[in-house]
Amino acid sequence: MSALNISAYKSHKKNELYLFVPEEKGLDGLPNELLVMFGEPSHIIDFELTEDKKLARENAKTVLKAIETKG
Repeated sequence: MSALNISAYKSHKKNELYLFVPEEKGLDGLPNELLVMFGEPSHIIDFELTEDKKLARENAKTVLKAIETKG
């Protein structure tokens, strides 16, 4: 996987907690337990995530792999 269109959501329940999900899926299919823990999601941005993209707190390859394996 070299690039993926991502939607990023911020949690209002937990400071500095974000969800990165494939843009075409959005929040559909996420476990209810995750959404309860996360709280009401607030959409922040849609962007193309590539392996070489600089992210503030995580390696882009790690995020892409997590999305691929965990959704």
